[in-house]
Amino acid sequence: MEQEAICRELLRKIIDGEILPGSPLAPEEELARGFGVSRMKLHRALDILRENGVIFSRPRRGSRLAADLSVPMLQRLRAFFLRGVAILHASPPDNIRWNMRTVDLLGKELTLRGFRPKILAFESGRRPAPCTLAARAAELPAGEYGPVFILPSFSRQNRS
Repeated sequence: MEQEAICRELLRKIIDGEILPGSPLAPEEELARGFGVSRMKLHRALDILRENGVIFSRPRRGSRLAADLSVPMLQRLRAFFLRGVAILHASPPDNIRWNMRTVDLLGKELTLRGFRPKILAFESGRRPAPCTLAARAAELPAGEYGPVFILPSFSRQNRS
């Protein structure tokens, strides 16, 4: 998990403008000392960022940030490394495909896999309610949740 923490910190620095797109990164030895990790752990973290197109490397020339980075892409990638997952579900669960046990099992499975699920209910009746799906989604802090699972109500599916 230390590799993910390194990725999160580097992405934060890029988003905040401390490291500019297209600029070279410090040598791996120096970065490893700065993060207080071994060079191998830092190298693995940089490999993750290479695979996602954030940095590129050339032998004997070091690593550079990609020049065409977009902030929304970086924020989504950083949100993934934060391991936050949101589960928005209709309340009451009136869908034959799922119930509250399904929500609990999904939350437990995500927790076992190292994610931090946040479970929020939204109103699913025929009457308008203050806690609609849009209102619940707006409660999620920007940049802290990667995947969002939405378990809709059966009545909503039939009416739309």
